[in-house]
Amino acid sequence: MSDSTPLPPAQTIVPRLTKAVGCLLFAGAVILGVWQGVRYTRLHLALRHAHEDSPPGDICAPSSGRAAR
Repeated sequence: MSDSTPLPPAQTIVPRLTKAVGCLLFAGAVILGVWQGVRYTRLHLALRHAHEDSPPGDICAPSSGRAAR
């Protein structure tokens, strides 16, 4: 038999619970980051589409000092 005494349940649950909470927080941060990237991309695609559809002389039209893309 081994001389080591088993750890009480509270000492084994706390590290596992801490690790599980950390993993869930990390997963949530990744999901939020991806969602913000999607929102940012959709916004800029909408702005680009509105810019391409704007008539000449519109406020969205590029100024004469800047080269058009």
